[in-house]
Amino acid sequence: TLPPRDILPPDIAAGFGPHPPTNRSPSQILVVLDPGHGGSATGALGPTGVAEKDVNLQQARLTKTVLEQAGFRVLMTRETDTDLGLYERARLAYREKAAAFISIHHNATIPASDPRAARHVSAYAWNSIGLALAKAIHPHIAAITPIADRGVMTASFAVCRNPAVPSCLLELDFINCPEGEEAIQNPDQQRRVAEAILAGL
Repeated sequence: TLPPRDILPPDIAAGFGPHPPTNRSPSQILVVLDPGHGGSATGALGPTGVAEKDVNLQQARLTKTVLEQAGFRVLMTRETDTDLGLYERARLAYREKAAAFISIHHNATIPASDPRAARHVSAYAWNSIGLALAKAIHPHIAAITPIADRGVMTASFAVCRNPAVPSCLLELDFINCPEGEEAIQNPDQQRRVAEAILAGL
């Protein structure tokens, strides 16, 4: 997706500190969590009809709680079942001069593929600061997710294309795999993921 033409190139010197922030307490660090999809954009669907947009929001809400308990400031791109433009999500992180932007997703295969064979955990970023963030967080998630690990990859996702804010997209499991759909709704696994994101940060 190309950015809207009315977006001016960001001034990456306009009040952005070093990445990662140094000599700052968590209370001085703002993290933006982005629950993927929302509204009419359901995302992928599980075998029993669970919508990706809903589990993305569940996971983001719990992650927000865990990060705030650790002292971080947290802003969500959406708190309810609404759909935002992809670039509006990234623009929010830029406007607020966030230290990190983390987009939360759950993967799926195309209909003709076997999701059990494809099931894995992975993370994506677009530039060096985003890759640094993804590489800090992803190993902690992979360690608590007993499926294949595809590691951190470069991708030109709209929400990751932010030259000023370290941004990454996490694919936490495969929602169209029966075992994946069950795991991502498990409160214990959701908490483990939230704590893994905290550990990475």
